[in-house]
Amino acid sequence: MRRVELDVLGEDNKALYWERSERFDTVIDFRFTQPANDAFARVIELWLQHLIGLRVRVEPRQRIDDEHWTWHLGLDGEASRLLDQLYGGGELTLDEAKSIIGLFRMEVLDQERVIERMRGKPVYMALAMTPAGKVKMKPQNLVVNLPVNNAQ
Repeated sequence: MRRVELDVLGEDNKALYWERSERFDTVIDFRFTQPANDAFARVIELWLQHLIGLRVRVEPRQRIDDEHWTWHLGLDGEASRLLDQLYGGGELTLDEAKSIIGLFRMEVLDQERVIERMRGKPVYMALAMTPAGKVKMKPQNLVVNLPVNNAQ
């Protein structure tokens, strides 16, 4: 088996990325409370503002503790499956739970664009890796699966 060493990018070595971007041998620490997790939340905010003119606030979360959980979307196929399973009252295996690498709570600031039954309620989002350990984000899920009227 081939051995691969990966450097974890941080403030002290972030310049490495530009030298080695095509080698795919650097990673980020995406754990809850780490800067990359929060930066990803800011990217989602900016992306939605740019693409559909929707202002949102996104917060990384460790879990969903919401008795009135009403809407969720997966940022990839695996996350969609896992969130659907949880929403339906199912349990996750330890391996399934470990595959969720990011969990987020979104508040839509432009409430006039939210469908009526979702006004004042958050949208939960997750990013997960496949059983093979790959992350295959589908950013179009953000635009297509939000409970909003996309007409500006």
